[in-house]
Amino acid sequence: MNLEIPKELKHYVATVKSNIEFKKLNETLFTKAFETQ
Repeated sequence: MNLEIPKELKHYVATVKSNIEFKKLNETLFTKAFETQ
């Protein structure tokens, strides 16, 4: 069984993953900023 994943879907998954990572990073920076004040 060979699953062919469309480029659009791969791109979509990559975008979603990077968005999630970006949000996590933002939250971390946000908390650190509050802790230092």
